Amino acid sequence: MSESREYVHRHIGGNGLQECMPVRVIVVIPVYNRKAVTLSCLRQLAAVKTAGIVLETGVVDDASTDGTAEAIASEFPATIVLRGNGSLWWT
Repeated sequence: MSESREYVHRHIGGNGLQECMPVRVIVVIPVYNRKAVTLSCLRQLAAVKTAGIVLETGVVDDASTDGTAEAIASEFPATIVLRGNGSLWWT
């Protein structure tokens, strides 16, 4: 039995109740020229291993010039990187 299903079985009930699917959590991180901080954040999120939770990450990079998007794509190929043109900011 997978860890997620085992969690559901143990904590929701294995007495004939219908099993629930794992919870899917999607974290979206907006960034601009924050390569080191963003990579650190993604590393911390990748280390999260909680039974019953499927964690996915996405980054919205608003035309960073420090290589943020490229570094994310290289180190975290499963992370979706949406690239902006520099006009996504607001005040």
